Amino acid sequence: MESLVYHLHRSEFTATFFDELRSAVNASIGGERIKIVVEQEEERPFTALEQKIMDSANDPVRYVFEGDEFEVFAQKVMNGETVDVEQYKRVRQ
Repeated sequence: MESLVYHLHRSEFTATFFDELRSAVNASIGGERIKIVVEQEEERPFTALEQKIMDSANDPVRYVFEGDEFEVFAQKVMNGETVDVEQYKRVRQ
């Protein structure tokens, strides 16, 4: 038996979600009867990586590479060469 599992925040439990769920069930589950189980999910803290991603998304500083600049930059780093990252720095306003 095939299962669909959704991990949702309470705010995502909307009429739109039910419409999408109906479409998903119709597309993937062949039987006429289905079982829906709603359970409270324990909140889990952000991992260190998730926190860094969130912090980075809110940081106005970006590093932008165009064309093959990143490949050249990465090769220099792997070769132990000194690289100037400031030339790639952009500040979002």
